[in-house]
Amino acid sequence: MQSLLSVSPNRKRGRQSDFIPSPIFVYNQNNTSTITKNQQSMQHSVINNSVNTFSSSVKKVLSFLLLTLTVMLSFLPNGAKAQNSANYGFATATNGSLALDRIGNAIDTSVSMNTLLTGTSDAGVSSVTNIGFTYTFMGNSYTQFSASADGLLGLGGTAVSGTVTSGGTTTTPQISACNADLYLGVGGKIRYKVVGSAPSRCLVVEWTKMAITYGTTAANANSNWQVRLYETGALEFVYGKMNCTVTTYNPVYAGFSVGTLANQLASITYSTNTVSTAATFNTNTLTVGDIGNINSTADGSRRIYTFTPPACVA
Repeated sequence: MQSLLSVSPNRKRGRQSDFIPSPIFVYNQNNTSTITKNQQSMQHSVINNSVNTFSSSVKKVLSFLLLTLTVMLSFLPNGAKAQNSANYGFATATNGSLALDRIGNAIDTSVSMNTLLTGTSDAGVSSVTNIGFTYTFMGNSYTQFSASADGLLGLGGTAVSGTVTSGGTTTTPQISACNADLYLGVGGKIRYKVVGSAPSRCLVVEWTKMAITYGTTAANANSNWQVRLYETGALEFVYGKMNCTVTTYNPVYAGFSVGTLANQLASITYSTNTVSTAATFNTNTLTVGDIGNINSTADGSRRIYTFTPPACVA
C-alpha cells in the first residue's frame, strides 16, 4: 500500500498548510481496483440517506392509507356496521307503553289498525305486507314483512314460516317478542299501523288475545304484545298482559336471527332480562301463571326490550 501527496493546482508551493493530501488509494494485487476509502464512505452515506428517505416515504404512505380507511369507514351506512348482532346495543326498562312509541308518537290501537290475521288461528300466516318505509336490519334493507299466529315476524318478500325464531336467514330474517307453538284466540287479532313521520317512522305490529302456549279455550287467550320496527333501524319489544296457561309446547323464544352462527342471532332470556349472541339460541321454559319480568298491567310500567344499531339516532 502506498500513500502519495499531490499539490493543489490552485495553491503555490510553500508552507506545509498549502499542501492538500490526496485521497489514499488502495490497490489490489493485480492493480485493477481504484476504489478509495473516501469513495466507500460516500457510498455508505448515500445508501444510508436513501434508506432513511425510503423509510420516511413508506411511513407517510401508510399514514395516509390509514387516514383514508378511517374516513371511509366513518361514512359507511349504519347497516354496513351492523351485520354482527353483537354490534347492536341491548337495553331493557319497565316504563314502556303500548300507547306510545319510544319517540313519543301516539299508537291509538282503536282506530286505523290494519288487520293481518284474526282468531281463531293455529299456525296461520299473514300475506306479505309493505312496511311503509325502508327498514335496515343486520346490514340489509327490507320493505316488506309478514306475521304468524305463532308469534313470528318475518322480513322480506317471502311469508314467514316455522315455529322457532332461530330459523331466520339474511333474505328472511325472523323476529319475535314471544314465539312458540301458540294460538290466536277467539276475538284475537294480529294488526299493524305506521306512526310518526319520516325519517322517524315506526311500524307497530301487535298480537292480541294470544294463548301461551297452544290452547284453544277462550280463557287461554289472554296475552298481548307489540313488536316495533323503527325507520332508524332500532327494534323494540313491548309487553302487556303475559300469561302462560298451557306448558305443553314449551319452550318459548324471543329475539331474532338471520342465521345459525354466533353473532347472526340474538336470544333473550326473560328470567334475567339478558341477551346472548352465541350460536345456541337461548329459550324460556315457562310455568303456568303470569310470566315473570315481562307481564305488566298498565301503560307506563310495561317491560321493553330494545335493540339499537350503531349510530342509531332515535
